[in-house]
Amino acid sequence: MARVEVGEFLDHGPNREDTPGTEAGYEAYLKAIAGHSRRIVHPGDTIPMEGLNIVVLTADGEHISAVPGIKPEPNSYCAKERAWDIDPTENARSSGILVTYGKFKFLDLGDLTGQKEVALVCPRNPIGAVDLYLVTHHGMDLSNSRAIVDAIHPEAAIMNNGAHKAGMPAAWQTVHDSPGLKDLWQLHAAENSDAAHNSPEALIANPKGDGDGHYLKVVSSGDGSFSVTNSRTGMTKQYPRK
Repeated sequence: MARVEVGEFLDHGPNREDTPGTEAGYEAYLKAIAGHSRRIVHPGDTIPMEGLNIVVLTADGEHISAVPGIKPEPNSYCAKERAWDIDPTENARSSGILVTYGKFKFLDLGDLTGQKEVALVCPRNPIGAVDLYLVTHHGMDLSNSRAIVDAIHPEAAIMNNGAHKAGMPAAWQTVHDSPGLKDLWQLHAAENSDAAHNSPEALIANPKGDGDGHYLKVVSSGDGSFSVTNSRTGMTKQYPRK
């Protein structure tokens, strides 16, 4: 398999979680990137990539208050949002980004957990609506608060879960019920869940076990329309411009 050359490593800065596994993982990361270009990102930073506008929304536990070109609006979904516990892990420090390609918008908040999600979009939502949502934290119920999932009104969502990793019923239901959502795609069937909390097989890349490495491919022309293709079946679903 050919390797992809990495020009620069981006992260939110030093690890602050004192669990053995996380500390060991961070040390291994520092060793792996030694001698390479590294950039610590902060909310409001942009990531240069030709043809794309990538804005850092969250990093190291902090969040942006406004995205250039987007007017923050009051978020009516905040009023009924439950109180989330403070998360002391590195997940709460996840770097989250909003990617814009022409009129197409894609949201990826990494493993950001509920309390930080709510802080990002309440009482005002600085993100606005998006076209495609990468379900946060692989579909863990520690994330995917209604205050953010409902406020961004995604047309489609992709849950990058494993057969036995995340894809939890509560998170699945929250995303599934998001106003205006047409489809919830999954990387794997969530085998620890039930049929009622898994999408139809046509929308799942790997419906049995860890699968054969099938993937979901997203293509956008930049006019706001996009498509998702299931590599296992070759089926492509088109999403017209809103």
